[in-house]
Amino acid sequence: MAPRMKRQPVEQIQEESSFVTYKIKPHLKRSAEMFASKESKGEVAYRPGVRFQTDMHSSKESTPDDPDIARVKKFQERNIYGHFSEESQPTDLDQVKLQKFREQNVKGHSSDSSVQRLLYGQRFGRGEEKDAIEEEPEEAAQQAIVWTDEQLEPYQTDFQIMDHAPAADLMLHIVEDPLSLGDYGIQTSTDIKAHEYVSLPVLLKRSITAPLLAQISLVNQSIVSYFMADLNIQRHFEALRRFLFMEDGEFGQALSDQLFEKLSTNPLPHELLNPVFLNTALSKAIQSSLHGDSDEATNLSFSLKYLPQVLQPGVGSLDCLDLTYEVQWPLNIVITETCMLKYRKVFSFLLQLKRIVWVLKDAWHRLKRDALINNAGNSAQFRELQLFRHEMQHFVKVMQGYIASQIIHVTWLEFQDNLTKNVHSLDDLHDKHADYINSAVFRCLLSKKAAPVMKFIQDIFALILKFQMQLISSPWKWNHDTGQIEHRGVDKIRATYKTFKEYSTFLFKVVSKLAIRGYQPHLQELLLRLNFNSYYRNE
Repeated sequence: MAPRMKRQPVEQIQEESSFVTYKIKPHLKRSAEMFASKESKGEVAYRPGVRFQTDMHSSKESTPDDPDIARVKKFQERNIYGHFSEESQPTDLDQVKLQKFREQNVKGHSSDSSVQRLLYGQRFGRGEEKDAIEEEPEEAAQQAIVWTDEQLEPYQTDFQIMDHAPAADLMLHIVEDPLSLGDYGIQTSTDIKAHEYVSLPVLLKRSITAPLLAQISLVNQSIVSYFMADLNIQRHFEALRRFLFMEDGEFGQALSDQLFEKLSTNPLPHELLNPVFLNTALSKAIQSSLHGDSDEATNLSFSLKYLPQVLQPGVGSLDCLDLTYEVQWPLNIVITETCMLKYRKVFSFLLQLKRIVWVLKDAWHRLKRDALINNAGNSAQFRELQLFRHEMQHFVKVMQGYIASQIIHVTWLEFQDNLTKNVHSLDDLHDKHADYINSAVFRCLLSKKAAPVMKFIQDIFALILKFQMQLISSPWKWNHDTGQIEHRGVDKIRATYKTFKEYSTFLFKVVSKLAIRGYQPHLQELLLRLNFNSYYRNE
């Protein structure tokens, strides 16, 4: 062990520091039990041959004339701790361990991993500066979580804005007016708003027109849904087609047979046009229909336009009679009285066509009876009259097939397609239904422009009625000169047929020219049916 030295007061050491002679050996070795700091609790140990006091400092300047002092000054520059060398520097093992622990573990754990350095930064790892270690624990922890505050948005738990009504900013897309700024970009007036320099049409469009159009769209959808789903107006459309357009064949045939049989007896007007007979005929026709048990069938009834004094034998004998369909509110907004007039107009034309069919059928039955009773089957005139009737029957069947195809089916399919695709409001529903009934009137040749063509058709119908009247008005008589049975009115019947042939040929030519010029393209079907075997073209 090194010899112990007696401690001296600090003041005496400072006074005698200028007269101390230092003898430093070339090598000093630190002993394991040597301490060179007065804060240390252990004993201070020095190597032999070194004269040193424990409380002596070498920071005081020496006189420049002494070479020993120059050596001391140089030593002090190299050793800032006031000791002779770093190896002889006083060391506190507890402080060293504590500092090393702080360098290795800055988070209070038993170890410091690379993951912790990635999370909390390199300044808190090993080799950090002294002042970073001496920071307060709260401040260090606060700096360690700075990156979470900067990158993560706090989760919002308060949604009080949902309690208020939404506010629409109508001026959101308005760019600030550059003229409202002064020379140096300073706003000249602070109370100018965007709407004050927007044109009135644009402002009205954004503030009134757009919300109003949206509300109108919702209302229109609701109204269309109400009419189509709640009121089921589609069933009324079908009922009108089924009964007034005679799409239900059983209903049309039963009704026409009862009316024409009564008319064939030459009744007085009050005998045919009375409520008892008409209601009975309508009830029987509805009962014979497949849809007679529907609720819409109860809306049918007959009505009289006027009461004629005498029933004329012509085509328009029953023009005074209408089949009506009662429409309640609010359905009458769509199925208006004007539409019902057009429905009744088409019904009257179809009733006329039904009457011509019934008349030719009656003529066939009479010729068949005459062949059995009068033995006219082998007569040349009998075969001639049958050919006349057959040609008239062909014309009527063509007209009947054209009406059934264009009015009952084609026009209806177009109407259903419009209802599915082009109805977005109540006005659209009204317009599409009006277009449907107008198209039916137009294709029936009942419009004002087609009045001349319809006049020819009406005349042909009248000639067929005349043929039937001439056939039943004259009896069959045996001709002894020819040895065959003959009809007494055959000359008149031939004249009627000749007129019928002229009228039908002329009608074919007129319709052909109209179809070639593009007027009413649907007439091509009528021409195809009428001239299927090129009979009229050859003529």
